[in-house]
Amino acid sequence: MNHSKSLAWRNQWVRSNTTSGLWSHPTGYWYFDKSQLMAYYDINTKGWKMYDRFQNQWYKYSANVFFCQNPVDKGTRQKETEEEIVYYEPYYKVVAASQLLQDKVLPLLQQGQSQLPNDDAVEKTMRAINAAFGEAGIILNQNDPKTWELSRFIGMIQSLGFLHLLQFKPSEAWREFAEMAKTAVEIFKVIAPGTAPSHAVPVFAMRQGGLLTFALALLSAMTVVFVKSMSDPDKMREYYNKYIVPMNDCFKTYAHLMLPEELKINVELSPGWKQVENCLKTKHGKTQEEVGLILAALKEAYPEGLKGLYTPITAWKLRLCTDGTWTGAKEIQANPAWTRPSCGSWVWSTDEKSSSAKVSNGFRINDVDKVITATLHFSVDNYGSVTINDHSVIHDTAIPNPSYFNPGRDVPIPREFLVKGWNTIAIEGYNYPSNTPVTSSNPAGIYAIISIVHS
Repeated sequence: MNHSKSLAWRNQWVRSNTTSGLWSHPTGYWYFDKSQLMAYYDINTKGWKMYDRFQNQWYKYSANVFFCQNPVDKGTRQKETEEEIVYYEPYYKVVAASQLLQDKVLPLLQQGQSQLPNDDAVEKTMRAINAAFGEAGIILNQNDPKTWELSRFIGMIQSLGFLHLLQFKPSEAWREFAEMAKTAVEIFKVIAPGTAPSHAVPVFAMRQGGLLTFALALLSAMTVVFVKSMSDPDKMREYYNKYIVPMNDCFKTYAHLMLPEELKINVELSPGWKQVENCLKTKHGKTQEEVGLILAALKEAYPEGLKGLYTPITAWKLRLCTDGTWTGAKEIQANPAWTRPSCGSWVWSTDEKSSSAKVSNGFRINDVDKVITATLHFSVDNYGSVTINDHSVIHDTAIPNPSYFNPGRDVPIPREFLVKGWNTIAIEGYNYPSNTPVTSSNPAGIYAIISIVHS
């Protein structure tokens, strides 16, 4: 089909007055901007079909695919989903400070641990860590209203670092100092996650609300620390250990149970907060008054935290899961020990007793530059490999590892692995020991999810 090469053909398209992005042609073709697919009613088969002009290939028609840019595979309808979600992009200064702390402080923490009990060497490392926090503080800029809370927190960390050096021998102060520095880096990683080079944009999902809740809870704890301990280093250290350390532990543990919406009304009644409250009381010995102070600070800080630190981004999440429509795949019953599928199903070779399986599929991306994140979840019993567009994403050694099939692995897909148009994913799975047929006592299976978030 070469109609698209004709100037006359291109000039005859008419934009729909009722559906945005939809075009019609006198010859009976329809075109949708978002999917970049054509639809056509075939009078011979008395049915609709779709045409991909980039791949020069026809597919069975699906309204969901045509209008929503869901993937298609060799003329079959996939069990894929695409949903609208809200992402939050952290303020660029916070991203830069977070990346600096990860790049500089974490290696220095490993270095200092290896230098014990050499006081001179440990002291130099502690001063280097403090200098790194100073650099992060300069990036955040205390005069910037969006980051002044974080800037003051960095200042507190520096003050505590100098306090350790003044009051103790470096080798004696190292353990508490290192734990404090590590906790601070963890806080920044949660406030501005996804800063690794393999991520297109550092964002996190509103639907993973616990992360946002956790970050803002720690921001509120910083406020508590400074209000209660200003100009008193000993009091500062006391409140750091009293509030930030336990909050870091409890909110991080139960963050997945909390939703940002819960902070707007009756947060104290939410299941997530009840778990945090119980952790603070039973694990860290906090009184009801202390827990109430943390709750009050959290509720007060939440609306302020959203004003400048995060920018909402409306995006689409496309998800493709293994199922019987994949080439070379047959759906199988999941073993009770395997991770439970959230979509699709476990699969194996069409020869269910085969010692190995090779399955493949594909998905379309119209604009790689609009990809925000791309991730692969891969669960396999016993081991396997995954390639995307012939780039290796996972390549296991031939060893039995229960974590491979439960909970499995979530790995980022570098954006440079992706291409405009058709992208292929190929998965190989192997039983253990190699060349051992699958039996009820020695099962094997593959389960994978491709998640593409794009603006």
